[in-house]
Amino acid sequence: MVSTDLAQLTVAALALAVAAVRFLRVRRDAAAGWLTTAIGLSGLALLLGWPPLMDAVAAGPGLVRLRLAQHAAAMATVAAMAVFTAHATGRGGTRVIAAWTAGLAVAFAVLTWSAERAIAVRPADVDPLLLLGPDHADVPGVTVYLAAYTGFLGLCLAYVGEGCLRHRRATTGAARLGLLLIAVGCGLGVAYSLHRIIDVTGPSIGGPGTAFALSIAGILAAVVGALLLAVGRRANSK
Repeated sequence: MVSTDLAQLTVAALALAVAAVRFLRVRRDAAAGWLTTAIGLSGLALLLGWPPLMDAVAAGPGLVRLRLAQHAAAMATVAAMAVFTAHATGRGGTRVIAAWTAGLAVAFAVLTWSAERAIAVRPADVDPLLLLGPDHADVPGVTVYLAAYTGFLGLCLAYVGEGCLRHRRATTGAARLGLLLIAVGCGLGVAYSLHRIIDVTGPSIGGPGTAFALSIAGILAAVVGALLLAVGRRANSK
């Protein structure tokens, strides 16, 4: 197992463990519930995209569809974080939830169509595991796929990061630091989205592991931030 695989599995396990613990303790808090959902989905996305697992359970077009499932979980993660932010900042409500849900549905529909298009015309020498990446943007469907995926991620994470920075002014202690770390995680996620877009439209920036490092660091920062936020809220409720 290479070091990146180990790092991905470790962060996935941490996210799923944190989500499980939070689920047992914050069922009645709408904002916290959405944050817990987002943490769990982030762990699921990392697990679905873990290379040893992908190689073990799928082959050919199945690998592409498993990658699609991973990206769908990632988009559901940021959509849940957006709803959490709306609740936490007082901008919640059915219209906000409906808007992000509709956005997620449209983005997923575009991803599904473009992935199937890419599968249908995939050159025989292209690794299915790498088909939906910037290196194969010339394959029909891949550019649309990446634009929809990274665009939705970037939009959601920018909304969440701005909301957390705004809301932290009304908090103190661990909760304040937790919101800052979530915002930092979102900033890293936006940087990941921009990096992927630049990879498609221009020369690559950074080494081959740049996108991976940004995504892992962003998720880790958000998970630690969520832990601190929970600690701060419990301290304030006493």
